[in-house]
Amino acid sequence: MIRQIMMGKTHIAIGLAAATFTAPMLRWPGLDNGLLTFAVSAGAVVLGSLAPDLDQPGSTATKEIAGPFGKSRIAAMLGGAAAIYISDKINLKFNGYDFRLAIMVIGIILLIMAFIKHRGITHSLIGIIAAWYAFNTLQGLTIYKHYIGIPIVEPFMVGYIVHIAADFFSGGIAPLYPFVKKRIKFPVSIKTGGILDKLLIRYLALFLAIVRMLNMSNKLMAFVVRKG
Repeated sequence: MIRQIMMGKTHIAIGLAAATFTAPMLRWPGLDNGLLTFAVSAGAVVLGSLAPDLDQPGSTATKEIAGPFGKSRIAAMLGGAAAIYISDKINLKFNGYDFRLAIMVIGIILLIMAFIKHRGITHSLIGIIAAWYAFNTLQGLTIYKHYIGIPIVEPFMVGYIVHIAADFFSGGIAPLYPFVKKRIKFPVSIKTGGILDKLLIRYLALFLAIVRMLNMSNKLMAFVVRKG
């Protein structure tokens, strides 16, 4: 049986390539605005590129983001229940900020991971809207503005949307889920781990992303020239 679940590394490479090429529209900061700004923006792209697979415990996304709670649906269920319990019973405040809501949200996400179908709601238009709302809310939080304050919505959403677009070529998606559960897909699906996946997509996308990042950063280009 041909596996039709695109690997996390491929999604990350495609997401970074897409984000760098859409940089002018995304306010992509580049290294000229500081390494921290660039790192946060790039991290948002990576997170967005993995986020739709939060509905698949055991995937790169769930293991990287949720740690041990992302290894299986049972682990996600237990972790989610524990997080919600902690958010209700323990006072979690730091510098005047209450983190109980954040812990509760993490618990809800883990429970979603435990029960929803793969390539269902997270790969649909509803999932896109929900992801945008969640990160737009996060970016608007006072604590985020105070400690970080770097735009993350645009790069995150590029990674998220490109992930879904890539899955159209690898098994298909149901964009109108749950109202229409039938998947639409490209006539020829990409085999996970095959030559097309690794060479023509993952590594090519990563190469394009790196080249584009170098071209976008005068500081980094100057550094490379000096070292060369």
